[in-house]
Amino acid sequence: MKFCASAVIFSMCLMSAFGASDNLFLRKLENLISRLEKEDKPMTNGGSFKNGEGMKHTGPAVNAPRSLKVHRRGTGSDLSVSQSDHILTLHNVARQQVQPPASNMENMHWDNELAATAQEYANKCIWGHNSARSNPPTSFSYVGENIYVQTNTMNTDVLESGFTVWDDEKNGFHYDKNTCSNAPCGHYTQIIWAESSALGCGVSHCPSMTNLPDYSFIDYWEFLVCNYGPGGNINGRLPYESSSGAGGEPATSNGCQK
Repeated sequence: MKFCASAVIFSMCLMSAFGASDNLFLRKLENLISRLEKEDKPMTNGGSFKNGEGMKHTGPAVNAPRSLKVHRRGTGSDLSVSQSDHILTLHNVARQQVQPPASNMENMHWDNELAATAQEYANKCIWGHNSARSNPPTSFSYVGENIYVQTNTMNTDVLESGFTVWDDEKNGFHYDKNTCSNAPCGHYTQIIWAESSALGCGVSHCPSMTNLPDYSFIDYWEFLVCNYGPGGNINGRLPYESSSGAGGEPATSNGCQK
């Protein structure tokens, strides 16, 4: 089972690792997600930010316990240097592969302050966004955020599976219209937001997750939080400028930006 959410457009994804007989669990969870969306406040940073409509995105069932060693001194979080390098590389590769190609895509670098903020929040094991993520010690006036949680069955790297779910949203993103189709894509547009040049992530092993009461019987979660500075998904703006001159119209209410 896995769930994910992005900042600003509080889009959610879920996958049941159980079966059709557990549809009641999913309905209860969707109701919970709707309540959380209403509580997530809009952000401003030279533009306006609004929540999404609770759109749902599904992906392959990947879940996994995996040990993480504490390396906070080197990376700002509990990720090792190799782990932080890996998630950073995944982001930069995705940014370099955007279509149409970008003319203003900045190379993303690791930021220990963002990582420390992400780790501190991940350790709280609360399913939902960190409303204080833009507060000191970060130097950014607005910080973007993607979150993901998984548990059970398969020995899958939470960094790899979380990023894959976010990145897969590119299949629904239409640059020419600056919209999403049939599913959220706010995780992906945050990843490829040209001006979001700083990244910091943290992972926590949680015996339980607050705000997921219907899954209290699960005693092992891996919670991934990635923070981005400066944050993206700004109302009416494309995530990057196209080198081919292609442009998008301002996003509509049923798109991935609002």
